[in-house]
Amino acid sequence: MCARFYVVSPADAIERLLDVPLPEDPEPRWNIAPIQFAWAGIATAKGPEWRQLRWGLIPRWAKDDSMAARTINARSETAAERPAFRDALRRRRAVVPVTGFYEWRDEPTGTGSLFDEIEASDETVRQPFAFSSPELPVMGLAGLWETWAGAGEPLGTFTILTTEANSFMRGWHDRMPCILRPEDIETWLDPTNQSLERLWPLLAPAPDNALVARRVSRKINRVQYQGADVFD
Repeated sequence: MCARFYVVSPADAIERLLDVPLPEDPEPRWNIAPIQFAWAGIATAKGPEWRQLRWGLIPRWAKDDSMAARTINARSETAAERPAFRDALRRRRAVVPVTGFYEWRDEPTGTGSLFDEIEASDETVRQPFAFSSPELPVMGLAGLWETWAGAGEPLGTFTILTTEANSFMRGWHDRMPCILRPEDIETWLDPTNQSLERLWPLLAPAPDNALVARRVSRKINRVQYQGADVFD
């Protein structure tokens, strides 16, 4: 599952994922939610490029955009079978740059930092955590994209592929986003590569040491909140 992410990495770090400059300098965004726009790297006839796409994939055949909130994620194991995703998996793959993503778990009230002793309590709160790479300033998540013209103006949309959680992530959720290794991004985006056998290995769970977790402020629970102090 990946329902919220943040992008606060410098532009040059994001650009290195595709070796292509961004059309404009991105502003730091601490709380990107479904149905919002974000940068995604895609392949075009002229080569890879960055585009602003809306999170929540709408297939070309959809009559309206009501399904977008349910297609922010696609299970990698079944994407080839799902009508909403199967064509995009073969022809329209994307890489979504993120500094990190958020996940929640229930914790007793009164819990402080990751290393504080948990106070005994029958009440729990939904506590958010930020997950990032200890080595990479920006991660490339495997995604799919489509252009939907049902509203008149073409609308580019995307979804993030997920896989089984590794041992580390299972402390929070049984799913995690598919994190592409930098050396695999070119293969992932290659539109001539329609071999599912070549794509599956790229969607494996990340190694257990690929991520670190940090407890963040519950201010992030509000979609509208964009302050950097969520990490204070």
